[in-house]
Amino acid sequence: MVSRATWLGEFLKHSVLIAGAIVVLLPFYLMLSYSLKSPSEIETNTGGFVGAQQIMTDSRCVKAGNAEENCQMRPIVYNYTAAFKEAPLVRYMLNGVFVTVSIFIIQVIVALPCAYALSKLKFWGRDVVFGLVIFCLLIPVHAIALPLYIMLAKVGLTNSYAALIIPWTISVFGIFLMRQFFMTVPDDLIDAARMDGMSEFSIVWQVMLPTAIPALLAFGIFSVVAHWNDYYWPRVVITGNKDLMTPPLGLRMFKSEVQKFEIGNRETIDDAKALQIINKMIKQRKDSIAQFTSGGRADLAEKEQSEVEVLSKYKPTQLDESEITTKVTAAIAEAEAASMQDIGKVMGILKTSIAAGTADMGVVSKIVKEQLS
Repeated sequence: MVSRATWLGEFLKHSVLIAGAIVVLLPFYLMLSYSLKSPSEIETNTGGFVGAQQIMTDSRCVKAGNAEENCQMRPIVYNYTAAFKEAPLVRYMLNGVFVTVSIFIIQVIVALPCAYALSKLKFWGRDVVFGLVIFCLLIPVHAIALPLYIMLAKVGLTNSYAALIIPWTISVFGIFLMRQFFMTVPDDLIDAARMDGMSEFSIVWQVMLPTAIPALLAFGIFSVVAHWNDYYWPRVVITGNKDLMTPPLGLRMFKSEVQKFEIGNRETIDDAKALQIINKMIKQRKDSIAQFTSGGRADLAEKEQSEVEVLSKYKPTQLDESEITTKVTAAIAEAEAASMQDIGKVMGILKTSIAAGTADMGVVSKIVKEQLS
């Protein structure tokens, strides 16, 4: 019979594991949800997981000279077609897979014999060599980036897969990790292999490798994640060749191109944009007021408050809560909304019925949720 203490311990352990899983998976959930929703639904945090999927107009498509009716589509279609059409995401992903897998395979080929020699072979200077391995763990990547780049540039290997792979083929962390694991392997196993006539290299690949699978899996996680997420080194050695870009570098370049497009097609802001800017400036100053007040700087808080009052004069007359409630009730009736699943339709109607800047959309969203729940 399971004791009460054991049951409580198992419950706490599983609770912690579940909480940790939620923390890890939540960003992926939000990422997938945002990829299915329209920008307005993302900003207002409405629409549930997939959003209302109401027809939207692609402004970039219209600016490119296409008819507006040809630029209308649902958010899920727009998001994914735009992503794969405007950036070679598949190429970036394949580059990332090729680079990370190549680095890991070569690291294993180098690390296993080195680790075996440092753990099972006796030779003069072995401890000194192992000390150098430990020392190399302390050297940051950025400290050797410039010499590596100069060397690769002189031999003409920049803007190539070789530049992305060769500098990381020797992993001192991999050597250290595998050496520590090999130290736990009984010497009797090695001696038996030698008595069977196996060479040292055969022992490495036929005896030590199968026993080192758990350690290799752990090392593989560190290696693949580190090089898949690496932005710094690809940014140094890949200059303009999109066919060689890894996912972090490719996405950063894509973001830069989007920003250039927006700047190049910038137009005079309308009243809605101006109100959005004013609201953002007011929010920033209110946040500063709270920080200055808690820090005992009343003089600075008073200065920020005076700026809030000046900015507020440029905003239209604000609707009070009763007026907002009336408009929400009318929108719910018009949309024939009956549950929270219809919140996207209601918010879409309210955005047209409530003049821009006359109400805090956070308050509007709160009232909608109260009436639909």
